[in-house]
Amino acid sequence: MDLQNLEDWLVVASGPSSSTVQPSAKQARGHVPAAWQITEGWGKIRACVQQGLLDSSHAEALSLIDLHHKSVHVADPQVKLLLGLLTKVRCDSVELLGLARASSARILGAWVRKTFLNTSAKPLKQAEELLITLLESVRNSLHELPLSDTYVNQAILLLGLVCTVPQISDDQRDACQSVITLELLARKHVIVQGELSVVLAGVGYAMLMGHSSSISSVLSATLSLWNLNNEELNLGDAEGPPLRVSLMIFHLLEYQGMAIFSKKNISALSVLAAIVTDIAQKTSDTSPPATRCAAFMAAAGLRRGLTQSRTGSSNSPAEQEMQRLILSLEMELIRTCENALRHLERLKMHSAPGKIYWSFSEAALRHVHRCMALALARSRGLLCHPSFLQCLAITLLTDVLSLHDLYSAQIEDLRRPLQDVHQSGSALGFAMERLESHVDSSLFHEVGAIARAMCEQYKPVTEEYHNRIELLVWQFTQDMFVGHRTFTVQSGTGLSREGKEAIAVEKVLISSFMTVVVFFSRAIDTKPGTKAGNLMTAEKAARALNSLACVEFCRRVQMQEYGTLVERCVSYLSAHPAAARIFAGFLPPYNSIIHWPGCPELYNMAYDWSRDAVLTTHLSFYLRVFPSFLSNIPEITFSNDVAPVMFLYLQHPTVLVSNAAHALFVHFLGLESLGTSSDRTDASKSELGQVSLREKLSVYYVERALETFPGVTPFDALVYGIAAISKTLPPGSPATLHCINLLVHKASTLKPMSTSVKDVKKGAEKDLDDLGDAEKLQLLLLHLIGRVDLQVLPELLRQTAHLILGLPPQARTVALENAFEVVAGSSDYTRKPIVIPWLQSVAYLVTHQPPQSAPQTSLKKQSASEEIISLNPSMGIITVGEQRQCSVRQQQSLQSCL
Repeated sequence: MDLQNLEDWLVVASGPSSSTVQPSAKQARGHVPAAWQITEGWGKIRACVQQGLLDSSHAEALSLIDLHHKSVHVADPQVKLLLGLLTKVRCDSVELLGLARASSARILGAWVRKTFLNTSAKPLKQAEELLITLLESVRNSLHELPLSDTYVNQAILLLGLVCTVPQISDDQRDACQSVITLELLARKHVIVQGELSVVLAGVGYAMLMGHSSSISSVLSATLSLWNLNNEELNLGDAEGPPLRVSLMIFHLLEYQGMAIFSKKNISALSVLAAIVTDIAQKTSDTSPPATRCAAFMAAAGLRRGLTQSRTGSSNSPAEQEMQRLILSLEMELIRTCENALRHLERLKMHSAPGKIYWSFSEAALRHVHRCMALALARSRGLLCHPSFLQCLAITLLTDVLSLHDLYSAQIEDLRRPLQDVHQSGSALGFAMERLESHVDSSLFHEVGAIARAMCEQYKPVTEEYHNRIELLVWQFTQDMFVGHRTFTVQSGTGLSREGKEAIAVEKVLISSFMTVVVFFSRAIDTKPGTKAGNLMTAEKAARALNSLACVEFCRRVQMQEYGTLVERCVSYLSAHPAAARIFAGFLPPYNSIIHWPGCPELYNMAYDWSRDAVLTTHLSFYLRVFPSFLSNIPEITFSNDVAPVMFLYLQHPTVLVSNAAHALFVHFLGLESLGTSSDRTDASKSELGQVSLREKLSVYYVERALETFPGVTPFDALVYGIAAISKTLPPGSPATLHCINLLVHKASTLKPMSTSVKDVKKGAEKDLDDLGDAEKLQLLLLHLIGRVDLQVLPELLRQTAHLILGLPPQARTVALENAFEVVAGSSDYTRKPIVIPWLQSVAYLVTHQPPQSAPQTSLKKQSASEEIISLNPSMGIITVGEQRQCSVRQQQSLQSCL
């Protein structure tokens, strides 16, 4: 920290926490002017003082020297000229005179620094005399009216610098501090409109030395700056200092704590005690809200400065006194937070059972909570207290990250006549402008620090407050999901990421996602099976997983904590069936998924659930995590709640989402086949002749999947599901037979590809992408021959033969070639005695079928031919009438398969 440029440091310190110190604008300006330009400038200033009248040429010369005041040498004669300009020069323009005097004050401040502060040489007596004259000149110039805010602020900085000069007497220092106090009290309307970093720097310099009473007076006047009564002043005077200025106050007192305590003497400790006492008075309930807000920032900043000054030894009296002061400041912070929370409690609205909504209907209360959150976020190592935690959580979730203003504005516009929106302006447009301003504010830039502070305050508090904050975060994610889903479907723009407005929304969404992940990573930081990993934590994990599903549409960045948190929550739900049932209960009902989510009066008939991006990401998350703990979800819950959503999303046009639904169904069948869900129930139902749940769902799965094949249903996912059905359903299940019927019917309705036999790739060269949709289903049926149970096999062979024989000649030959390859590649010698005679019979019928039964054959003729074809189950041979026929050449080619 450069203590000799406090005004620059305050500007940088009050910026985002991640910013680094940059050179000030005045340091980086332009090139150094030529010597003759400086000389000419001083000549114009001399003429100005002699004439006693300021014009624009004099102001330009003074501005040139001011621009380079840190590098231009100022001798005693030039100091006298500048002092004369403060008191002896007049101008018709108050603004021009104020700018000239402000420039003079800046140049004189540089002279004070070089002559008295930034040097080891003893100043000359003439310089000390000029310093006394400077003090008198500044005091006299401040008695004039009117004064510009620019000069008043620079004058306070100059007087503050004079207070730090060791050569002045205590009386002179008290006089300087007295002038500063009077100006702060008398010209607060002017001061708060000016460059406040300059004023606060002057206050900081003035408080470095002097008696405790005078230092307290300066601080008290500074904290009361925003206690204004002029309603015409549009500065939010009822709220308190702006957020950026509040942070300057915070770091100003941090600087004071470090600088004063570094002296480590009795006088310094008494000054700090006086400052703490004055801050405590300003934070009391009798003080105006604006003053309490500034005092809270001062208390937090001073505490941080004292904390950083600790040496680690607690035996010395100075360290013990400092520890007492730190504790006193923390008690004041706690008391102020509790008072603000009590005030907010009166505005709390209970709109639904188990849900609490907070309303910052008072601007002053919102501003106080924002300042408290900023101060707490920058106070590391702070005493943990429930009031701190609640203040951080409520401000972060209800104010900083809330998009409620945006959602409400959209509904307001949609309910208004279009002509009224055009004439009066769009409420949504105004809300977007406020949001853009918000994301550029100091408050939003500190969202990460506020979230970190909330997590630090969370762990040490009691379980009661744990539950409160977890409920608040969970409710925040619910509201964000519902609100943004409604917002996107009503706007019809989806999740566009282009334009300034969309970028502002994206920033809030990304910050919300990261905040939820970081918080629940802190809340659920134990693994199941440990002493701390109990059922209560498992129920928290269910809410956390639901919260992640709600903010899944906000996920734009890769976070290692995200994957770790999901795995930890899933492991809890796998270990605790009760928690798994809680999570399944959070799944949105089927009707709310497929129906319009917005206001009923704004109903849009064109709403399509599959194009609802927010809803899709939400339910896709459910479909991905359900398989990990599906065995803990009751069958009735899966049947009534999970299965309808799963079957709905089988037909989602996004491949990843559809695949997740297919994978969930396959996992469900696998659990039943392994006996982890309800095998005994299924077995008893089979004995009673009833159809089990897995058989019912299997039939419906094939129906839903084939409805959108080809087009939506991925063939790989369909194969995955059909294979699971053939493997897990009971032997001879009617559901398996019905699934085969559905596959054969679908394959017969698809048009085969017009590809010649010699164009079809063979063996290892064959690629699934080269096949048509009909050929893919034919190949699937052929591969099922080696997977279905023996009770179903005859029916599969019969229907497959019907399908092949009903194809056009060219497609029939290709299908026969595929059948040869499938049978030849099989190693199942139990089935081959049945399958090979069947294939020989099909091959014979294919080669000897009359030409008129090819593509031109009518459906009636095909049906007639199917009626006379039957299968001898014991021999696996297709018979036509009473005659069995087989091709000798094909018999020889199939002998190698046996």
